[in-house]
Amino acid sequence: MNDLEKEIEALRYQLSEAIPEELNNILGMSDHSDNSEFSEILERQHFISVRLKQLTERLNFYRSVKLHEVPKDTVGIGSLIKVQNIKTNQILTYKLIISELSDEPSEEFSEITIQSPLGKAFIHRTIDEVISVKLPTEVLTCKILEISASDYL
Repeated sequence: MNDLEKEIEALRYQLSEAIPEELNNILGMSDHSDNSEFSEILERQHFISVRLKQLTERLNFYRSVKLHEVPKDTVGIGSLIKVQNIKTNQILTYKLIISELSDEPSEEFSEITIQSPLGKAFIHRTIDEVISVKLPTEVLTCKILEISASDYL
């Protein structure tokens, strides 16, 4: 959640410090003939306000998720999923994440977001289920071998 919190903090700084300073500078200029710069700042202020509201709501939602209540026998946010590719017999491990909460890259697993085609195919599935999902390069058919809950999103 650190990346999300950092983005929220940066947006708050823009709204409380940077934009008001820019507006004061423009209002202090003697030539007010060019209002386009003023309008651009107001538009940016509106965009930042909307984005800040969205991210704050998301962060509050993520903080409300009680990981100890997440089912351990079905795939959910934060699950580590070990699967076997039916065509190649290759064993793959994925972690189902929310895009804003990506971890550092791992050699143990690949991260997939719940919004991705693969993430949508895995969500709420159980051990021994076989799923097929159309990916850009292939149709992946795999069997879920293990599901383990992570201690963090």
